[in-house]
Amino acid sequence: MRIGLYTGDLNRTNADNLFAKIARYGFESAQLSFASVTEANFEPTGQIEIPAEIDGEVVSLINQSAKKYNIEIVACSGTFNMAHPDYTVPDEGIKRYEV
Repeated sequence: MRIGLYTGDLNRTNADNLFAKIARYGFESAQLSFASVTEANFEPTGQIEIPAEIDGEVVSLINQSAKKYNIEIVACSGTFNMAHPDYTVPDEGIKRYEV
C-alpha cells in the first residue's frame, strides 16, 4: 500500500510547487483536486468539484510535474451532491465525469 494525500488539503499553488511539496512531505501518491492547481483556473462552487472543461495542456503539465517528483496521481476529485434537491446539480456532476 502507498500512502498519499488529497491535494485539496494543501494551499492552492502551481503544479510544480504542489508536487514538490507532496514529495517533501514524503508521500508517493495523491488524489488530485483541480482546484488545488492554479494553472487549471478552476474554482469549485461548493456543490460541484469537477471542472466543466479541462485543458489538455494543463493535464500534461500536471502529469509532468507529478512524474518529476515521482508522485502517482491515483484519483481525481469528483465530488458533487448526488442527492441535491435541485436536480440540475447531480445532472451536471454526472455530465462532468466524462471530462
